[in-house]
Amino acid sequence: VLYDIGEETENFTLILDAMERYWKRNICRGLMLGQGTYLVLSGESAAKLLGIPYPTDEEADAIEDVEGSEWPARYLEFISAPWFHRLWVVQEFVLGRDVIMIVGRRHIPWGQLWAGTLWYKGVKWPWDQAEYTNEDIVGTFTSYNSMCFVRLSRLIDLNTLHGRELNGIAKLLPDGTDMNQVKLPWNMVVFSSHDCSVPRDRYFGILGMIDEDDKEKALSLRPDYTCPMRDITMRFWKYALQTDSGGDLLLCAGLPGRAEEYPSWIRDLSAPKSMKHVWHGRPTSTAWHAAGGLANTWSIRFSKDDSDQCFVQGHHIDDITDKSPEGATDPFNYAALALWIQEAFDFFTGPESSVDDLDTLYPLTSDPVHEAVLKVMLDYNKQDTMSPDDEEFKALLRVGMSLPCVAFSEDDEPKTTSEEAAETEVSVVESIQRRIISGFQDEISTLQGLLFRIHKVRGLGFYKTKKGLFALLPKFARPGDSIWIIRGCYLPVALRPSISHVNSYELVGGGYVYGIMNGEMLNRPDFEWQEVSLR
Repeated sequence: VLYDIGEETENFTLILDAMERYWKRNICRGLMLGQGTYLVLSGESAAKLLGIPYPTDEEADAIEDVEGSEWPARYLEFISAPWFHRLWVVQEFVLGRDVIMIVGRRHIPWGQLWAGTLWYKGVKWPWDQAEYTNEDIVGTFTSYNSMCFVRLSRLIDLNTLHGRELNGIAKLLPDGTDMNQVKLPWNMVVFSSHDCSVPRDRYFGILGMIDEDDKEKALSLRPDYTCPMRDITMRFWKYALQTDSGGDLLLCAGLPGRAEEYPSWIRDLSAPKSMKHVWHGRPTSTAWHAAGGLANTWSIRFSKDDSDQCFVQGHHIDDITDKSPEGATDPFNYAALALWIQEAFDFFTGPESSVDDLDTLYPLTSDPVHEAVLKVMLDYNKQDTMSPDDEEFKALLRVGMSLPCVAFSEDDEPKTTSEEAAETEVSVVESIQRRIISGFQDEISTLQGLLFRIHKVRGLGFYKTKKGLFALLPKFARPGDSIWIIRGCYLPVALRPSISHVNSYELVGGGYVYGIMNGEMLNRPDFEWQEVSLR
């Protein structure tokens, strides 16, 4: 299959050359499929899976690195080309025997182009910039990546060493299934941002790629262009929620951006860019969380009397009492990072509290409270306790604890007239930036890691509960909502009591609560599941 991406403009020439240099120089480091050493695919295996040549160390070292601030904009222009976002190219791309991408006179194998968009261990992704929105992440950047991942899952040979290596890593990812099984829930979500002229085709356009064991049920998903759109959406969601990945799919629903005609546990994926309302950074993207236990324990039951009602197994953790009015500022630089950490300290522990206070402890873990705050912001997870990543996390924690003190060690706000305010604000930020860089000049890589990691949670808000628990939740959550864990769902969720139905809840969304992310609640002597009604 040959795909014409477009003419080779000057910008396309520059970015394609840079993408090729990027993967050739860095693939030997290993391919990052998630956070931590255990989710790194070896360079040799990555090259074999992508069907690209594996450079020698000498060849890689001789290649010029991709550096400079102009690359994110060039990459964004290239990856925004219309071809990457058309729904009806997906199935042909995934199922084609050989796939070649054509840009002007260049013929680029699909795996080589993909290699230039991936993440490699210990290397800064050169196409990233702080200004990218959640919509950019959900739609623009994941489009080609999703197509390639599904194509790879159909090509993988589990009889090879590289195939088994990738499959072993894939089982650790949130979906947790074998790589050679293409499941409906994941495809429903990742291809929902692709463009099509008939909205219901966002469901029908992926059916040819799906491997479903239950053929009888799968027949109910056949294309239908006569029944109402709501019937199609409800049919697909109810089927998908009953699969092993149903708990993951539930986290893609929720009140933010909900269409009025649907219950909160369903997201209308036929609507354009419907997933932009769900934060896709951390903790959603973290493979190691298991707040509600293993994914294969997930179960759901649908009401026979009310199509908008379903039942899951849940456990009430606590009720939200406080919401921070502050949020991460743009641009998210070192000064903004220091300010947001200080605001988090003030919100969770009080403005008079000091990081030197080691006596005030977090309720669930007995950590000093300031350390608990940073662990929330860093999306602390099981991988951070395992060697060698545990030492890296300790360094992040150490720098994060001292960052506000270094950043705000002097009076940065001299009194000015209103005319001087804007100029002073800029000079204050620049002064803070210089002070931070100077103070951590021997730990710049750790400082960069701290910025990168906390940047990934900026779409969520800070919350406190009645029992003093610390949480990162969708900003749509509010005091009065309650926090639950759902059986088989890897993140805790915020639920809101239904106004119209007694003893029922509406799903707000998933997030992070420090101290319960590894299934700790399931081991308590008084723990038990209860049936929870969602609408």
